[in-house]
Amino acid sequence: MYKRTLNSRLTENFENKYIIAEKAFKLIEDNDTLFLDTSTINIILTEMILKSDKVVTIVTNMLDVVNVFSEISNNSVLIGVGGIFKSKQKGFNGSDTIKEIGKYNIDKAFIGTGGINVYNGNISTYDSDDGLTKSAIIKSSLYTYIISEKVKLEKDSFYTFANLEEVKGCIFDKLEDEIL
Repeated sequence: MYKRTLNSRLTENFENKYIIAEKAFKLIEDNDTLFLDTSTINIILTEMILKSDKVVTIVTNMLDVVNVFSEISNNSVLIGVGGIFKSKQKGFNGSDTIKEIGKYNIDKAFIGTGGINVYNGNISTYDSDDGLTKSAIIKSSLYTYIISEKVKLEKDSFYTFANLEEVKGCIFDKLEDEIL
């Protein structure tokens, strides 16, 4: 379970999260359909997208992504998926969310994580419903990128939702060679 609030996680290591968001932003092209999940890095990435000239479709299960979209507009389209609302992560997940995600064909997904085990390749999160939702996002996406601070390497969280073999790559704050 999440032990800290979303706001405290957003401000913690903000500079590193900003670097990750900048790297992710460079992978986005006009007319991409993106999935931005419940990650504090995706709040920053959303703001970068909407302040740019890029026009994309953003699908999200994160309330804060929706809130940023409501404050900044640039001709991009926002699709919010519902489900059971988890207040600590400020996002929707569960069976209804998973069904909704399965309806979309996503070009690029940017997914946060609680840990990446570099020895066995497992990618994990703090909550099983969140993990099942992240798995559904990966299945619906052509390319999936894990966005994470370097400190989460060699760390396991409660629930494994994917393996490194299932994603296109990982974007970190302080690694030069990021595609594992």
